[in-house]
Amino acid sequence: MNRIPDSPATFTSTVDHERKQLRTEVVGRIDLSVVEGYIARKANDGTLSYGDLLDARRAHTAVSAHDIQHVAGIVQRLSQGTPMGSVAIVVADNVTYGMTRMM
Repeated sequence: MNRIPDSPATFTSTVDHERKQLRTEVVGRIDLSVVEGYIARKANDGTLSYGDLLDARRAHTAVSAHDIQHVAGIVQRLSQGTPMGSVAIVVADNVTYGMTRMM
């Protein structure tokens, strides 16, 4: 099994504008700052309304329940009434699964 890096997570996306879909690989430690950066990037790129398949099998979470509430507020503010795309997240451990379900 591949070791999961403890460095801050990187989000690497492939965008299909025709289908309005993203495929994103997440590697490393997911914390509030990297989640905020990813959401801001999607807002700047105009892809908040795109569906997103996040492969986070090589990531682990350092996000708290309070952080998730903070992220929800950021998404609401940045989306400015634009419908959000569906998000599917694939993870490799129960803790990351539980935290992502709260989003």
